[in-house]
Amino acid sequence: MWPAWLVLLVSLAVTAALWQWSAARIEEQMRADFQARAADIRHSLESRLAGYALVLRGAAALFSASDEVTREDWRQYVAGLQLRRELPAIQAVAFARSVPAGGIDSLVRQVRASGMADFAVWPEGRRERYVVNVFTEPYEGLNVKALGYDMWQDGIRRQAMEQALRSGRATITQKITLKVDEGGAPAPAFIMYLPVYDRDGGRLHGFVLSPFRMPDVAGDLLTPAVAGVALAIYDGTEMTEAALLHSGPRETAGHASRFSARETMPVAGREWTLSFSSEPSLENVAAANRPWQALAIGIVISLLLFAVMWSLLSMRRRAVLLAERMTRSLSESEQKYRLITENASDVIWLLDVDTQRFLYVSPSVERLRGFTPEEVMRQPMHEALTPQSRELLQRILPENIAEFQRGIRKTHISEVEQPRKDGTAVWTETSTRFERDATSGHLVVYGVSRDITERKVAERRLRDFNAELERRVQQRTAELERANRDLESFSYSISHDLRAPLRAINGFSSILASEERERLSADGKDLLDRVAKAATRLGQLIDDVLEYSRAGRLAKADERVDLRTLAQKIAGELGETYPHAVITVGELPAVQGDPTMLRQILINLAGNACKYSAGRERPIVEIGAQEGEDEVVIHVQDNGAGFDMRYADKLFGMFQRLHPESDFQGTGVGLAIVKRLVERHGGRVWAEAEPDRGATFRFTLGKGRV
Repeated sequence: MWPAWLVLLVSLAVTAALWQWSAARIEEQMRADFQARAADIRHSLESRLAGYALVLRGAAALFSASDEVTREDWRQYVAGLQLRRELPAIQAVAFARSVPAGGIDSLVRQVRASGMADFAVWPEGRRERYVVNVFTEPYEGLNVKALGYDMWQDGIRRQAMEQALRSGRATITQKITLKVDEGGAPAPAFIMYLPVYDRDGGRLHGFVLSPFRMPDVAGDLLTPAVAGVALAIYDGTEMTEAALLHSGPRETAGHASRFSARETMPVAGREWTLSFSSEPSLENVAAANRPWQALAIGIVISLLLFAVMWSLLSMRRRAVLLAERMTRSLSESEQKYRLITENASDVIWLLDVDTQRFLYVSPSVERLRGFTPEEVMRQPMHEALTPQSRELLQRILPENIAEFQRGIRKTHISEVEQPRKDGTAVWTETSTRFERDATSGHLVVYGVSRDITERKVAERRLRDFNAELERRVQQRTAELERANRDLESFSYSISHDLRAPLRAINGFSSILASEERERLSADGKDLLDRVAKAATRLGQLIDDVLEYSRAGRLAKADERVDLRTLAQKIAGELGETYPHAVITVGELPAVQGDPTMLRQILINLAGNACKYSAGRERPIVEIGAQEGEDEVVIHVQDNGAGFDMRYADKLFGMFQRLHPESDFQGTGVGLAIVKRLVERHGGRVWAEAEPDRGATFRFTLGKGRV
């Protein structure tokens, strides 16, 4: 009887392998979902913190663009940010002035004169240096309570400010309790600082800062899209109760998370530890139990196969050993076979192909379709199939018969849909084999039909899930594109709106210069000149911002452009501005692109080369190209001031400058415009340089349909 045991062993081994594979796949899918949601939370946290730093950098730029910022200027600027709608976690945006010990009384008088008659510096006492909170917006509620507070005397706050001074970037404190929350129900919090310098970058004005309560920051991150993942945030690398900044509410108390992850991320000069753990809504218990169900079904089928094999082998042995009682043994075997077929869960049937009638149908058909075997055998074959499955049968049946007639004997497996007596339908996996009946000579089909409705439903749900997932991805992509368009439109509008007050400043300063200049003192004339100079620089900044916005809004043409002719025209124009510069134009190919945008790219790069090499005895600028297999690399090279490659990643950012404005004028927007226009042509741009040994800027263009 060893074949029966072999069948049992093999079937159990296959069942165990399928069970392990199914369990591993479901575990992998749930883990991937957990990791994706945790990554979304981390990316959202990074994006929020970057947004907070940008708010402070914009506030610092307000001081750099003006000689004096008043309380009203500060109020209007912060109100224009619309923080409650855009970044609700920011409690306030404040400015703390840095004052030496000898200037504290003057500061108090100045602030009181601005309208805060009861302003005072606290805590009391004389110190060598003060950093006093003088502006805060919104000017309401607990925010007012922080005015006058000297933060420099607090060790934790001073440590963050000193780190911000060293790095020149926004820096946060370790976990603290805000002064406005002391005495109440304090929440874990931190403060973000950014140093503010004068326009020349030499003298420290003070610090712009924003306080944050962690419940507000975390509440802005945990959207419904990342439900099912619990988040805990710790200040530093140690996960202790003292370092805990945030711990979100768990869905089920005492739940042992199936998945967890921990990672450390840099946050404005500090390190935070993020701890993620899965919740019951993420851990699909029903899906996790599915492998066990498959294992149980596989064991049952294995035992059934073992029983069938055991029975067949037993019948064969009895037939050999009891040949004299062959008739009785055959009768007993037929009875056992009938019992097996009648009690099997699958439907076993026999069909006469010539008459299209069923010769035999096992009783299990009543459980499958609701019809009795007798009812099925009275029906023609086509009534046992839905219209779609009839069309399938009409296509494959002639092919199967032709194979049989050519001597090919094999089992055919197909999935068909069969109607039930109650009007519904059931999907079956049908195995068929053709044979010739020895008595009638008719072609007959032996078949076994197994219910696979649940599997088909699962497949349909999987298709629906994939379709919904694709729809959501497309929707998210469209939302991001719409947000980018809104941001460009906002920058374009705000730049236009700034022109009106700028024209007023220019007009009034011109009137004062022409009509009242002789009456002014030397200091007054100097201040008037500074106002005019600041207005001119602000106008240049607005023009550059408009140009940058326009670079993303204008439609891109697609024309043949002769780069050599275009570069020669630009060299002639720059030669009038820089008569001592030697500008050479090498062999440049014709490309496909927008002529206006390509001109803007070349004139920005060549103009920068002339400007930064103007201090040389013999400025040299070269425009050339190298052609590759799929793209052209255009370069603009000079022998000017160059730069340190450690700061090359800042070159193409908005308002990024590597040289003081006193040495080279500019707003830091030109290279950002170049990068945007090159990327609109599908290319990339980079630079190579050494300090005081010149620089080379390169960008690529496709060889194109020229």
